[in-house]
Amino acid sequence: RVRIDGSNGQDYAILDIDAGRMTVVRTDKQSYLERPAEPGMLAMFQATTGAFRKTGTDTVAGIACTTYDATINDRDGKVCLTSDGVLLRARSDDPDRQRQLEAVKVTYAEQPAALFEPPAGFKKMDTPDTAGRRPISGFGAPDAPRGAYMGTQNGR
Repeated sequence: RVRIDGSNGQDYAILDIDAGRMTVVRTDKQSYLERPAEPGMLAMFQATTGAFRKTGTDTVAGIACTTYDATINDRDGKVCLTSDGVLLRARSDDPDRQRQLEAVKVTYAEQPAALFEPPAGFKKMDTPDTAGRRPISGFGAPDAPRGAYMGTQNGR
């Protein structure tokens, strides 16, 4: 699972890659909703086919990374990966669905499992399936603020 915290410090998304689901948590409303994850978001984290062409090096969040032009699951983009495989930046080249993720701080540490679940007592919201139709609360929106926190449940 991957957790992406919005820059407002309140909302976050939990991406369950294996299940193909995304949970969006609204702490200010003490609620959350679940929906199918957008294919483009999943493709950034779950490559079944891919080709990478090294284009150079960069520094993101104070950490050196190698930049690549990438084609992952038939989607073109650019990524910056550390030598141990941590994704520091990803950008889609699709003009109709531009997405970008970029790390602002990286800390290597064990992550509590509770970070990857909605908080106890939060109300699950029932909403129509909107996957692929419109973004929710800035997650995946073209004008979403950059610099969101991203953690993964595998300890990175």
